[in-house]
Amino acid sequence: MRDILNLLDSVINESVGLANRKPGTEFANPQGDRLVFQGVEFYPKGGGAYETPEEFQQALQQLSQQLGTTPGLIQWVDRKGESASAPARQKGGFGLAQFDSPAGQRFYLGRHFQKISPIPTENEFANKLPGGYRLQTDVAKKEAAGYKPTDVLGSNLNNLSPADVLAGIQARFGVDSDESNATEVFMKSTSYPMRLPLGNMNFGAFTNYFCEMLQPMALVMGKTTTGEAKKAEKDWLSQGGYTTCKISFGGSKIGGLTDSTLINSAGQAMGLSSKAEKGAKASAKNLTDKIEEMRADSNGQKILNKYAKDIELIRKVTSGSTPGVLETAVLAKIITDKEAEQIMSIRKLPPGSEVIGQKLLSKNLEKKYADRLQRVKDSGAVIPFYHIRAVLANEVADWVNNNSNFGQVAAEILNWGAFIQMETYATQSGNEIVLKPFEVIYPSAAVTNVELSAGKTFYSTGSKGNFTFIILYNGATELTEPNEADVEVDTAPAAVSTQDLDVKGQQRSGVTARAGGVEKPKRFSKAALGRDYQR
Repeated sequence: MRDILNLLDSVINESVGLANRKPGTEFANPQGDRLVFQGVEFYPKGGGAYETPEEFQQALQQLSQQLGTTPGLIQWVDRKGESASAPARQKGGFGLAQFDSPAGQRFYLGRHFQKISPIPTENEFANKLPGGYRLQTDVAKKEAAGYKPTDVLGSNLNNLSPADVLAGIQARFGVDSDESNATEVFMKSTSYPMRLPLGNMNFGAFTNYFCEMLQPMALVMGKTTTGEAKKAEKDWLSQGGYTTCKISFGGSKIGGLTDSTLINSAGQAMGLSSKAEKGAKASAKNLTDKIEEMRADSNGQKILNKYAKDIELIRKVTSGSTPGVLETAVLAKIITDKEAEQIMSIRKLPPGSEVIGQKLLSKNLEKKYADRLQRVKDSGAVIPFYHIRAVLANEVADWVNNNSNFGQVAAEILNWGAFIQMETYATQSGNEIVLKPFEVIYPSAAVTNVELSAGKTFYSTGSKGNFTFIILYNGATELTEPNEADVEVDTAPAAVSTQDLDVKGQQRSGVTARAGGVEKPKRFSKAALGRDYQR
């Protein structure tokens, strides 16, 4: 069972892109052209594959007719979202994503699959589109800005002075760029609040990622900070202090939660965890990395020995989204081993499958299943396995938070070692960034508790990874976010509203070429994609 759980986790945690995306999501290219995602469907419906190239082409031709287009107007991509040739002598299956332009043009993007999973979110369809189109969610915009130190500085990540960091920024963006201008103003300013030119920079990307470079620079340059910078300096960098430090963003970082390291002239080192205002979420990897770091230190090992039982619970919870949920649920006596096997037995049931009263699950699991089902937005989109797993994930999180020492032990682990927390406080005013002094949180006992959270990663239609750990600072001990049980359950992505395609039965869909006044589909033209169409 353990091997099956691990194998399953390696599959369901892959990036699924468009299959996990909601209609209405915008994509844009560097030229400012925009497309709006309408949905995606996979064929054959219900999973599987067309057994011959002839069946594949017949299905594609029939669907194209139903949608009012032709196979030649479908832009094909590969797994990475790069342009690909239209499948000719291929069997298997395909996915078809639909996009609309603001002008009312409709575009179709296709991808060939060897086999279609009956679980739509397991069919990987990249968010990357030809022509430089990228996802336009707030998170995606921040990621696309390329402001992480590794994006900006390339391979030159270690043993840097503030001048070296500026040189790296100028090499990446240009001497006269907004990024360079903002950095130069920051370096020259001696009072707060600093008013930095925003220009065309993404404000969220600046505060979340760009400041990962400015924060250690502030310490090395002796700029004013709030909090306990001087105490941390005395404890960890006593032989030379901040001003003799070099900055590293590469492999010399300390611990799983640090973003940079300060190393002074005497070789003393202190990690720095850079965050935008109001805290952070740690991942399972952050916690397990820190545990491994502690194993290599005698004092760290003493803490691990002291909390051996709690460390084993942490290991179990962080072992993967499926094993972490099911094994911990068994440990907590929320379910039995037999019920865990029942859950695995419904692994391949497609969305909307009837589960209640089918003798697939125990009465206990049926009740849990039904209770959550009452709160979903679209019961037809519910995937039985993910649905019951989401129920248990939230129950497991509650049990761990309320019936174990997980939070306190995790906090002590994250607090261990030579590192500080730095937070950015900034606002946007017109075309300026108004930057207040960075705050230094030290000693690291500022992490007072850690809450296990399932609400934003486990869904009735899929998964976005493992449990997350919400770090609580400055005396906070209880999670302030609403409990998952108190909110309407999000069933995530919807699909293109086409009826089932049955090639062998020659059943036709009622879908026409138009929907809501949208024009007939066109090629992914140069105007839309930023390049010439390719077959």
